[in-house]
This record gives sequence, structure tokens and C-alpha cells, in this order.
Amino acid sequence: MTSVDGSNFGSIACIASVVLAVEIIKWSRVTEGKISLLQPVNFKNYKFLILVIIISSLLSGLLCNSIISYINSSITIDVLTVLRFMVGDLLGASAVLISMWIIFSTITDTRLIVSNDN
Repeated sequence: MTSVDGSNFGSIACIASVVLAVEIIKWSRVTEGKISLLQPVNFKNYKFLILVIIISSLLSGLLCNSIISYINSSITIDVLTVLRFMVGDLLGASAVLISMWIIFSTITDTRLIVSNDN
């Protein structure tokens, strides 16, 4: 029988942090350049994606490490561990966004995908 270290529950918290970040942005109803309670949120803009990445990385670092330290009391979590999780999430999401931007701009430039501009 394996011991419970809380990593499974920590993984669920990391996944839930993305959903929570999206819901926080929808709840705040932030629009381009200003805060308005009357206009809908548009996730086609890159600014909202960056905001989701930043909020979800903060939540992921806090929630995941809090759950792991709560379930397994022998593991101590400090501020540097939370900061490492946050920086890792930010770097990983940035790498994915940059690679997707390169791939899709290359596909559009080679006319494998027809853009709306043409």
C-alpha cells in the first residue's frame, strides 16, 4: 500500500486554479483598458490570456502547496517553494504560447490556413 502524500490532490488543485482564474476574470468583467460591469469578457484578446496565466499561476502555487502541506504534515512549504511553482507555471505557459504563436503564424504564412485578412 502506498502512502498518501497529497500530490494527487495537489494536481487537482493546480487544474482547478485555471478554472478559478477564468471565473475570477469573468466575475470581475474586465474589458480592454478599463473596468466595466456592463461589457462581456473577451478571451480572444491576448491580454486576458496573460491575465489568466498570472492569476492561475498564483492560485496554483498557493493551493497546491497548501493542500500538500495540509495532507502531509512532514512536508514543510515555504514562500520560496510557492514562488518556484509560480515561476514554473509562468515560464511553462509562456513557452506554450510562444510556440503556438510561431506554429500558427508559420502555418498562416505558408497558406495552410487561410486567415480572415485575405
